[in-house]
Amino acid sequence: MAASFEDLMILLGLLAEASNEKVSPLRLEFTAKHLFLLGADNVCEALGKLLQSARRFPTVAEVKAEMGRAELTPEDEAKMIAERILTAVGQFGEIPPGNTTTPEAVRMALGIAAWEVVGRSGGWNAVVDRSGENQVSARAQIRDIAGVYLKTGVIERGTLPEKTVGASEVIGEAKRRHRILLPEAPQMTDEQKRLLEAKIADLKQQRADMVARADNALEITRRQLAGNIGG
Repeated sequence: MAASFEDLMILLGLLAEASNEKVSPLRLEFTAKHLFLLGADNVCEALGKLLQSARRFPTVAEVKAEMGRAELTPEDEAKMIAERILTAVGQFGEIPPGNTTTPEAVRMALGIAAWEVVGRSGGWNAVVDRSGENQVSARAQIRDIAGVYLKTGVIERGTLPEKTVGASEVIGEAKRRHRILLPEAPQMTDEQKRLLEAKIADLKQQRADMVARADNALEITRRQLAGNIGG
């Protein structure tokens, strides 16, 4: 029987126990969602191997290494992201207003990195419109945007699904996963809440700074491309 999202969550929970780390439910879910897109069967097999010698809770990159995945360059991932997005455009098309299931299905089919690129390209329907006007230009634009944000670290690398999943299959999975209940996080003291809020504010500022640098790099790239075309 094929491994499920619940199987993956259980194995991650066992790894957290084996490593004696206090892993929050939110971190478990975050890690599980990243890994689930790589194929539950292969991921569960890798997690089972890691359980035999786990000393700490593994990162997504460590699980991928256990799976024997070769590391891609940012340029490779940017090209794959562009192809994945345009393939999904053909599968899903434009999303009507008020539709809540399809956006989640598209996000699952694209993966976290590609979905982030869609958001930074004006949103899904804007990408659909541009690809309909000129697919070659749309592919180049998506690739360049993805490349800049991957290189600067604004978009996390290694979060592209292993393969494109059918629209009906991924919509069904999106509905199923919405019904999964995670354990409640322990109650925090006022001091813990204050420290957490301060940490979140610091992380938001760091991300804002990264985005600003990436936007600046992207604008420089666009100007260089425009200059090359004009020349």
